[in-house]
Amino acid sequence: PLLPQPGFVQHNPPRSSLHAGLHQAHLRDPLCKLVQRGPTGDEETGLFQYVRGFAVPPCHLGQEACSFEWTVSVSSEERMRFPNYLPNEGGHRPVRLLLEGCLLYRLRCIKVSPAMIQFDHLAWSVAETTWPSAIYVFINGVEHYVRRKVHNGKDLALDITDGLRQGMNQVSIHLLRSPAEQQDVFYAAGVEVLDVASLAFVKQLVRTIPAAQSCEEIRRRLSSSVTDGDDDLAVVNDHLSIDLLDPFMARIFNVPARGSACTHRECFDLDTYLMTRMSKSGKDGLKENWKCPICNLDARPQNLIIDGFLAAVHAELQRTNRLGEAKAIKIKADGSWELQQPRQLSSEHPASSSSSSSSSSAGAKRKRMASPTTYKTESSSTNNSTRGNSLETAVIIELE
Repeated sequence: PLLPQPGFVQHNPPRSSLHAGLHQAHLRDPLCKLVQRGPTGDEETGLFQYVRGFAVPPCHLGQEACSFEWTVSVSSEERMRFPNYLPNEGGHRPVRLLLEGCLLYRLRCIKVSPAMIQFDHLAWSVAETTWPSAIYVFINGVEHYVRRKVHNGKDLALDITDGLRQGMNQVSIHLLRSPAEQQDVFYAAGVEVLDVASLAFVKQLVRTIPAAQSCEEIRRRLSSSVTDGDDDLAVVNDHLSIDLLDPFMARIFNVPARGSACTHRECFDLDTYLMTRMSKSGKDGLKENWKCPICNLDARPQNLIIDGFLAAVHAELQRTNRLGEAKAIKIKADGSWELQQPRQLSSEHPASSSSSSSSSSAGAKRKRMASPTTYKTESSSTNNSTRGNSLETAVIIELE
């Protein structure tokens, strides 16, 4: 039958996705030739692709509606930035010519929570593409076909650039929801606008946080109290531990960078991060993995920041010829710092004996417990086992 029967469940075939997708060979991405214009002609180079914004902002597809239609406006200037194709003999894979400044448009669909109404663009950019079980896409009345996990290893975004023209364009999708999708599976869809840029342009998008601002953020973190619902107890610490190892090179970074959405203080090396995301000419599609290697949050070029404080730390370590031994530092609230010794990088500290002292300024009684509670002074989720945060002994203050 043309349409799937009620209750139909698509099973992954035991054979490889390459064999399973041979009938979709015509849907393959074109070959890419990445070039830069120079005085002597075109020269192949490495370029970057990243989501700049949206032609259609992400919107919830609801639970019952099955037809959606949007309008995408393309100006004459934007149309001039569409990629061109090189002359090609029949039967061969087309070759797309990409230059710095080219624009690409693509349709994506992701799974979302039913409670999500407003979409966080930072979360959208790192979400995996997931197509509904039956979806039909039309661009200006011409059907476009999505590529699924069963044929390609994972669901792929749909490039609709070639289907758009100057002026107003109609994008419509139609769904046939499975029983599960009618109950507890929800989707959102949007049309992304992607920029193709050079390394120099990408670096211009990266912002730098002054050392003073970074120190102030550290001071606020150290001075904040963790009450845990008890007004008589507060957990404090007089320093913050920051790992200096880059997750790619397993040594200290050269230029400390992280995403603006990252909550950790650790950084990765900017140049290494960018070079691992540069695309080259060939049959493979353009790379696009703009996730922080430490926490997997959004780290696209326009959301990258350079930590001025850690850059100053790197400069001082280089001046004093201590880069080789640098693994982590301890920072105090006043901005002073020192290298952590290897013995201080242990994940556990021996319990200290019970003691007590008084604070004359606050009139508070400070009791050091026999088996002190330990906690991470900096939390960050990472896939790299080399990046860890040392555990520091917490001091419990009982307020009178």
